[in-house]
Amino acid sequence: MKLKENDLIGQNPEELFLKDCLVKGLQVDRCVLYVFRLSAYYANSDVYEPEKLKWWNWQEKKE
Repeated sequence: MKLKENDLIGQNPEELFLKDCLVKGLQVDRCVLYVFRLSAYYANSDVYEPEKLKWWNWQEKKE
């Protein structure tokens, strides 16, 4: 799936991830979801927190 920054504005990263899995016909690595989350944050923000620009910080929190 090819996306540009403007394609991510207002998009749900989880839905993009599921669509990517469907298009490819397989379970895509979960790290791709984290990159979608980061990319959507970047596309929808004007000011960025440095820690949120690292894909691994978009993982689910472990309890």
